[in-house]
Amino acid sequence: MSNFRTKLLGFAAFATAFAGMSYGQVVTATTPTATTATTGILTLRGEGETELVGDTTTGFTASNGANATITGATVYVTLTGTVTSKLISTTPATTDAALILNGGAPIYGTASGNTLTFTGITLNASAGGTANTVVIQNVRVNASSISNPSVTESVLIQYPNTAGTGSFNTLGSANPVPVGYILPSLSYAVFTAGAGAGIPASTPTTTVLSGASFATCTGGTSIGNSTAANAPTFFVSVKELTAGAFKTQVQENGSFVPGGANANGYGLATQATQISLTFANVPASATIYVPLSVTAGGTTLTLTGSPTTVSSPTTVTSENLVAYPSTAGAVTVTYYASTAAATASTFPVPVWISFAANSATAQTTAITVNVSYAPAATITGPATLIPTFAPSTATPTNLETITNCQTTLLFPFVTNQNGFETGIAVSNTTTDNIPNGTKPNTATPVSGICTLNFYGATTTQPMAFMTPTLGAPTTANPTYVPTYASTLSTMSGATNFQGYAIAVCPFPDAHGFAYIVDGFGTTSGTAEGYLAVVIPRGTTAGSDAVSTGDGH
Repeated sequence: MSNFRTKLLGFAAFATAFAGMSYGQVVTATTPTATTATTGILTLRGEGETELVGDTTTGFTASNGANATITGATVYVTLTGTVTSKLISTTPATTDAALILNGGAPIYGTASGNTLTFTGITLNASAGGTANTVVIQNVRVNASSISNPSVTESVLIQYPNTAGTGSFNTLGSANPVPVGYILPSLSYAVFTAGAGAGIPASTPTTTVLSGASFATCTGGTSIGNSTAANAPTFFVSVKELTAGAFKTQVQENGSFVPGGANANGYGLATQATQISLTFANVPASATIYVPLSVTAGGTTLTLTGSPTTVSSPTTVTSENLVAYPSTAGAVTVTYYASTAAATASTFPVPVWISFAANSATAQTTAITVNVSYAPAATITGPATLIPTFAPSTATPTNLETITNCQTTLLFPFVTNQNGFETGIAVSNTTTDNIPNGTKPNTATPVSGICTLNFYGATTTQPMAFMTPTLGAPTTANPTYVPTYASTLSTMSGATNFQGYAIAVCPFPDAHGFAYIVDGFGTTSGTAEGYLAVVIPRGTTAGSDAVSTGDGH
């Protein structure tokens, strides 16, 4: 109730202020004898800066003795938020907010803050008072800056009185009328890919994406090899929270569009509702694929511009994918409402992030996505783009990180005590091309240096040992070897050592072997060998160790 009183007091102060500005002329009548009604309370998007409010109609009578008209009237329209109707002239800041008096030609208002002013109005009048009707249309406000969800409008009419003394009569509605109600209208979530490569009929209900990663040696999602591989990397589920929030360009138009050529576009929106998916921290070698359009609940979101669907990979052409290469680590994909139904729908947008094996370096900073309306700008008055939305302040959602491909090998017992010695061998098997039964080798050749650390029953451990570069020798790199073998004594530099060793190799499919000899260097004695244990660090592509030997 206190807020309502505050608004009434503010309205009275507003009327008094304008009376004092009339070159010393005074207002002789302030009784609110005009009646204002709204033709509808519209739902305003809380993220919007150019939200259309409902039209208002004000009825009143004017008298002017024997004269049939009253000239020089002014109408002031006050909103609870900054007026952002479309700018049609800069000096003064004239907008396409229209006043229709008694069904006549439109008069366009100037905007300042939360007030529209319409000047030079001629009213119908008579000795007994003649009815007049003022309709206010095409009024837009910055809903994103209004804290109270209810938006109201007041109409104040000022005209010279009948005495011709230079004083003015002022009419106004008794109370501001509600013309809009603000609601949040957009949210999103990221889900892991559902079954198959097709766009699901409803929002994916699988696990929310969390902690996923790519591996440098395997690259991003493969979208050209097999049906299973064509499943999206994830879905960005775009949710329309308020029915009818996503609008076509025609639906974004004002409530009054004049006939004729209308070269200045009075009342016309400049674009449909647009929604941007903004990806950051994308590897330079990566390409993001999204579908040309997504449909749900009678609304279709279509990519802006003139994107061309990609002809390959051929196995996912049914998705009509469009490729967006990374530019300076970022990709922005923008959809617009090409058709729109008056229902609230959810749009699961499948996303593929693809990059070749070994084309991207490891990054602990995750690829991120944020979903927001577009275009976004901070405006404080009449707008040039309809609609315009407030810049998003939401925290982007983390998607995938890119981790080094590595294999961690455990040698659980090594010793060179009491005449024993341990031989240690490590192999890089990513370079072979031998099929495993009917399955071909799927390993991608990767070279790297393995680091061995030794852990024994001493307070000071031996220094770490680094192997030569393990990989297939090439003309450019003839010193590469696929396998390195040496003794514990040589590698650790320690004598009388007993414990275990861990080798970390920056490639998948590393394998190890240890050979313990009693009486090393002699022809007598016993020996025993074992395979190193591959320490699992996860089972998905991009985990710290993805060495299962599947490719061999």
